[in-house]
Amino acid sequence: MQIQYFVNDEFLCIINNMGNNNKDELANSIIYNLENTTRIAKVLACRYFENNFDITFSEHIILNALYFNPKIHQRDLAKLIYKGTANLSRDLEKLEKRGLIKRNIETKEKRIVKTLVLTKKGLKTCEKINIKTQTHLEQMENIFTQEEHQQFINLLEKLRNRLTESHDMIFE
Repeated sequence: MQIQYFVNDEFLCIINNMGNNNKDELANSIIYNLENTTRIAKVLACRYFENNFDITFSEHIILNALYFNPKIHQRDLAKLIYKGTANLSRDLEKLEKRGLIKRNIETKEKRIVKTLVLTKKGLKTCEKINIKTQTHLEQMENIFTQEEHQQFINLLEKLRNRLTESHDMIFE
């Protein structure tokens, strides 16, 4: 496991101080394996974006969410992408300064409501990146058969739903 120490060094510290039975138990746990896989995927995605685009992977996630959810409220966007509103605000500021998004202020039932939309430049940027990344996404998904893919998605949804039901998850 050459990449393990780089991608998941906190777990390595824990593992090195455990007995062999506990190491095997941890290595076989769902959370440990999800964490490792997620970190590897995120590191590779960040590198890909760094080398190919003038926005970060994190900024693309925001643009993509706005692409599929036009006129979304900032707090709803934070929940959708599992990001705290303080961090999201910083990213939105950067995107707005670069002319990729626009914040609209509207009145709804006598309340001020802030919504987010992509600008024409943001829309073009998002579409261009989505087209260029499509091949990479397909290659990753082709690791599994269609049946395995669907089963994997179902299992992840089941886990995510169970975790969010049993724990109060607030992203603000």
